[in-house]
Amino acid sequence: STSSFYQQAGRAGRKGEGLILTAFFNNPLENYYFNHAQYFFKKPPEKVKVMITNPKIIEKHLLFAEIENGLSKKDYKYFPKEQVDKFIANPPDTEHINDLYQKSLRTTIGDSLEIMSLEQPVSGAIDLTVAKRDIFVGAVYRTPDIDYLIEEINWNTKVANARPFRKADYYTKSYNRKDITTMKIIESAQYGALTINFEDVKFTSTPINYFKIYYSSKAPERQDFSNYQPKTEFETNSLRIVIGENLIKELLELYDFDSIVEGAVSIENALFSMFSDLVECDMNDIGSCSTFTKDKEINIFLFDNYSNGLELTKEAFFQFTRLISVTQNLIKNCACNRQEGCPSCVQRYQPFNPLQTNRLVALDILKRIETCL
Repeated sequence: STSSFYQQAGRAGRKGEGLILTAFFNNPLENYYFNHAQYFFKKPPEKVKVMITNPKIIEKHLLFAEIENGLSKKDYKYFPKEQVDKFIANPPDTEHINDLYQKSLRTTIGDSLEIMSLEQPVSGAIDLTVAKRDIFVGAVYRTPDIDYLIEEINWNTKVANARPFRKADYYTKSYNRKDITTMKIIESAQYGALTINFEDVKFTSTPINYFKIYYSSKAPERQDFSNYQPKTEFETNSLRIVIGENLIKELLELYDFDSIVEGAVSIENALFSMFSDLVECDMNDIGSCSTFTKDKEINIFLFDNYSNGLELTKEAFFQFTRLISVTQNLIKNCACNRQEGCPSCVQRYQPFNPLQTNRLVALDILKRIETCL
């Protein structure tokens, strides 16, 4: 983010002339900034947004308001009246409020998991949705000073036990099967043969196994979970891009269906990478997946990665023209010039992801909708 860039850059030159070196990493968003340097350096600092329409966020903010200043009907000007009245009528116990207040602000959207080592907290609590994805027996949990190996998890008490671990030469990442179902279409728009929807969806992530991914050139190792690992389920908002039957028929004159899917996956990866430039958020705030029905329909989902949504994909729906434009520029101007693309444009490093990419088919799909934007 430009905010973190200027915050870190501001540390240089305090006692005289300073020098700032900017190193961009090999991912699509930073590759885009590298090729459009003036665009990055002219960007204003990001806004801080809190979506208090999300009931889980409101609930936690009311708790903090109560402990800091006491909640009353005077607070109607800050929060929805019905939420304030409900809180005043059924206030939580004081112990629960104090316990929550001690936890990291980053976990206030939902429940959290505490990681303990030698009966002491390792760091701030982890949001439960993130924990179900990243914390499992055998997982490496990294802190700035030391790595920990997760040895035991009690999902009922929401506590994980870990032991100090040597600086690991690998990190761990789980492979989850993603399922997403449309519950309600809220808004819809048409761009030629392409349809985009803003929707209510139900998202389910089911853990399958995990991988040890080495920092060296050693191949990743697949590992089975040694104990129960819960699935993640929540209802949220999504931007769905529908590549319909008519557009698929046109593309089938040039490519086979598998290649078209590879092109769609390429677009998904690039959209995901560029999303946080258009909608100011952390990349962990959104998720993505693609689904397809043979020769009939391909769906690309970008969804808010929190229960009840954060209105991020709603903003993307109304700025879709700009989102698809920067995505097209990213793919078109990548220096790799390879059919399959590279990690700087359409690939996301997931060694266990069976879906391949096809940069040239992605460009063809985007070119066909360009005149309709």
